[in-house]
Amino acid sequence: EGSASLRKRIVTLLASSQKAETFEQLVGFSLTQLTIVVSSTDNDKVRHQSASLIEILFESNFASHPPPLPYTAFYFPIAQELDMEEIKEDYIREQKGLFALMHYPCLLDAAYKSAVMQLEAHLEYSGAVRSAMLSSILGSQLRNAQLDTRNFFLQLRVRRSDIVTTALKELQINISNLRKPLRITFEGEDGIDEGGLRKEFFQLLCKELLSPDHGMFTAASDNRQWLVSDQKNDYNRREFWLVGMVIGLAVFNNIVLDVAFPMVLFKKLLGMHVTFEDLESVDAELHNGLKALLAFEETDGMTVEDAFGRTFEHSEDIFGAPVVTELCPGGKDKVLTIDNREEYVRLLSDYMLDRMVSTNFGEFKKGFDQVCARGLIQQRNVRPEELELLVCGRSELDLKVLENSASYDGFEADDQIIQDFWSIVHDLSQENKKKFLKFCTGSDRVPVRGLEDLKFVIGRNGDSQAMLPTSHTCFNHLLIPVYESKEIMQD
Repeated sequence: EGSASLRKRIVTLLASSQKAETFEQLVGFSLTQLTIVVSSTDNDKVRHQSASLIEILFESNFASHPPPLPYTAFYFPIAQELDMEEIKEDYIREQKGLFALMHYPCLLDAAYKSAVMQLEAHLEYSGAVRSAMLSSILGSQLRNAQLDTRNFFLQLRVRRSDIVTTALKELQINISNLRKPLRITFEGEDGIDEGGLRKEFFQLLCKELLSPDHGMFTAASDNRQWLVSDQKNDYNRREFWLVGMVIGLAVFNNIVLDVAFPMVLFKKLLGMHVTFEDLESVDAELHNGLKALLAFEETDGMTVEDAFGRTFEHSEDIFGAPVVTELCPGGKDKVLTIDNREEYVRLLSDYMLDRMVSTNFGEFKKGFDQVCARGLIQQRNVRPEELELLVCGRSELDLKVLENSASYDGFEADDQIIQDFWSIVHDLSQENKKKFLKFCTGSDRVPVRGLEDLKFVIGRNGDSQAMLPTSHTCFNHLLIPVYESKEIMQD
């Protein structure tokens, strides 16, 4: 308790006295020191001391408003270079109580945390398999008894024509199997899910649930989507649960979704407190109006009451009729003034981000937590920006990485047509590169561990000069004919 109190005082002191440039130099020096320590000594105490210093700097950074450095400034370069086997070794060390980078989440980027989550899922799955095999062997009286491997997966059988209802029903039936690898079967279709059907399931379900016609989400700032108010949608609560579960299942199964939510939603999923600043990501126009209110200077001829004429109420259009809600008890009679404007901004922000969507978001979070409220996320060791990356992938696009990791079916990497193909692709504008990626994979977002994680394949598809390229987005598979020239391909 004494050391915790001392640590808190150090964090507060650093937060109140730091200068951005000096603080950045201190963080850089501390990361360099940790690199030297990790590389030169096996002494866990020394390693912990070095990493703990960076953790204290991280906490003091975010105790300042605004923080002088972005969270990415604390990422440990060595951790970003570790492969899956080395991350597994670090995980085992952490489980044994030894020094491990995993013990210091501020040092680890989203790709590392994604790898840890996949490792946790794999170990959980392997343990379940071993337990089932042992039970089968001990409990079977048949010498040649076979183990039913279907119990090792979350197997959902859904209809394309009614994807939402059938998915909801199947998930409710299989609620105890959510943290098992997902396998999808579409009714009336043959085929084994090797990843493609699973990806298509997420694509179809998200498209339906997030459609404006479905009435569950509304437009937010920057072309993102926010939950509609409880009063606008009180008839399909379980579908908000379904959306949250879909997000959780995508994270658990390492699937990038073609969705766009404001950052405040990811903060709320992690149980973080939201404030007026978060309102900008939901309603930029309202946020700017409230900023103008806070900055307003009264004159002899114009007061806040005159300029804004508000009481502590919020009016919302519900199916063509205005519905007024008090922001506080007696709000309809409480006039907005220069003295209470900060209270008004705080209450209105709280209403817009919490109270107005509390029931629908509650269902959303319940579905997400039923899959993901364990490990890193349960311990709040993932930042909201990192959770967004786990769900939506990265926006930065370097198609050279895709080229270097691509494989070929019917072609060789040094074939002239392949050389011409990549030359054309690299000359595209950034916007058209995103369209190209979406055409090939179903999303213009990059997986959190990079484009090499896509397993992109270019396949041969005849030699018709009039045929256009086609794609199987579920398999990240692009099919192109053998065009006779680069010009024909480019056209």
